[in-house]
Amino acid sequence: MKLLFRLENRTKQSSHPLSCYINVEDTSKKSGRAQITFPVGISIPKGKWNINAGQVRGNSHKTRVINLRIENLKKMFSEELLNYHKKGLRPDKSMLVRVVNKSQGIDIDQKPNVNVRDYLADFLDGIDGRIIKSGKKSKPYAENTKKTYRSFVKLFNEWEDLRSKKGFSYLTLKYTTQQDLKSFTDYLKKERYRQSTIDKRVKVFKAIIGKAEKEDIEVSSAFKRFEAGATDRDENEEIIYLTEDDISKIQSVKDLPNYLENTRRIVYLHLEVGQRVGDMMAITEENIIRNGEQVTFTIINEKTGKEVRIPILNKFALEVVNTGLFKTMKPQVYNRFLKELGKRAGLNNEIEGSLKVKGRNIKVKAKKFKFLTSHVLRRTCLTRLYQEGIPEYYIMLVSRHAKSETLHSYIGRNPDIEREEQLLREFLENAEKKKAPLKGNKS
Repeated sequence: MKLLFRLENRTKQSSHPLSCYINVEDTSKKSGRAQITFPVGISIPKGKWNINAGQVRGNSHKTRVINLRIENLKKMFSEELLNYHKKGLRPDKSMLVRVVNKSQGIDIDQKPNVNVRDYLADFLDGIDGRIIKSGKKSKPYAENTKKTYRSFVKLFNEWEDLRSKKGFSYLTLKYTTQQDLKSFTDYLKKERYRQSTIDKRVKVFKAIIGKAEKEDIEVSSAFKRFEAGATDRDENEEIIYLTEDDISKIQSVKDLPNYLENTRRIVYLHLEVGQRVGDMMAITEENIIRNGEQVTFTIINEKTGKEVRIPILNKFALEVVNTGLFKTMKPQVYNRFLKELGKRAGLNNEIEGSLKVKGRNIKVKAKKFKFLTSHVLRRTCLTRLYQEGIPEYYIMLVSRHAKSETLHSYIGRNPDIEREEQLLREFLENAEKKKAPLKGNKS
């Protein structure tokens, strides 16, 4: 990419202002390209501009100074372009402004005070050109990640619009306080977002603001202290999984149509191997290893890149792998069929949980089958392993969670607290047995 120059035509003037411009990719244009322009602050006398050379004609002192400034601009542009590439950013107008200001001796190191909503808008505008760096590899943002970011920005703007009606100014990256950020999470609670959803929104917020810091924009320290775990988790938040009675009902239901029978086959294997839905829908015969009567499921986990190997022992799961597996389907379709299967199986007990209402997750009371998703089946598998006393290390070989705390949160259990409670109970019971009867006071 080169920094180019052109004269802005002013027919009634003796000189023309010079502008610099770059051509960038823009998929919204038919040509696939767009032009970004910014004035340089130099005027060129009529007839003196050499279009092919990109310089002023002549050898006067003034001409040499102008040409030197142009060459300096080109050099600064190349340096800034290299810096943008290192950060995984796409060249934009702010880059041109920075280069021109620097060439004019303006203090470009003085970091601007940027409105949060303006930065979020700019971030989304350029998201298609942004890349994620992981070690030596670089890749663009996944479509689901883009969708998550757009959803967050929409939510943030709704909150700020309500806040501004009460007389508050828009938040700035530089001067945002912890009280401001707490006000945002309080709003989410008031809107009945579940705590885990609030934690995810905070995580997305911090990720985007982290990009601003990398772009050398001054950011308030309040964002660094704005941790996802800083808010109190709702202890009453329901961790939904299938009980043995629920599973028995699913096994017993009869006269299912073919698409639900196929769904039930997936459920049997899902309950046995506990993988994420994307991995479940990638299963083929190549993922099944047979050694005599022993059958093992193996797959390279899509999220972690690590191999998972799980012996298959359950008779229903064995029947599935020995009779041709199942037809795969999209995750959304799978979740919809799970609810229908649960309804036919009679999972009608009312529980409290999170359901998507008008595009967002909120707490409601409803029949259990309405909460059935692929996550519930994965959580059921891991919870059953935990309840059967399987050591945590081996459960994590199945779940491929990187941290034990993540596993604990996922299944809603804390082995450390439970172990401490059990030890305390044993001490108290022993003390109770040894306790001598109290003697009455002498009068």
